[in-house]
Amino acid sequence: MAGAAAGRGVGTLAGQSQAFEYTVLIDGSTTVRIVSDQVGKRVGDCVAVEQGQFANIRLVADSRCAPRAQPASAKAAPPPAPNAADVQQAGACEQAKQQVLAAATDEEFSIAERRMRLLCGE
Repeated sequence: MAGAAAGRGVGTLAGQSQAFEYTVLIDGSTTVRIVSDQVGKRVGDCVAVEQGQFANIRLVADSRCAPRAQPASAKAAPPPAPNAADVQQAGACEQAKQQVLAAATDEEFSIAERRMRLLCGE
């Protein structure tokens, strides 16, 4: 019965939202596509694409997307490592999505869904 409540909640969540496909330009040369129920991202927004068991896209500071200076003779520099706060935020989002899937009652699902929307950048 617990699985049915969580499944019903996930089905309700999926039925109430639309999916948006975003194409994200990485380092000016590569793109990645991500499908999300998050609305409101626009061309030119600086975003973090988090990929683990779940994928997430969220707005980040514009400074994260500023072009990196490169000497003419140097090969493309690797992207900067994410800072500790970004890693912590991504982990919290991942955990919140797990809690949505593990919810056993409608009340647990409702709380987990609100937490997920808050932590995952919606």
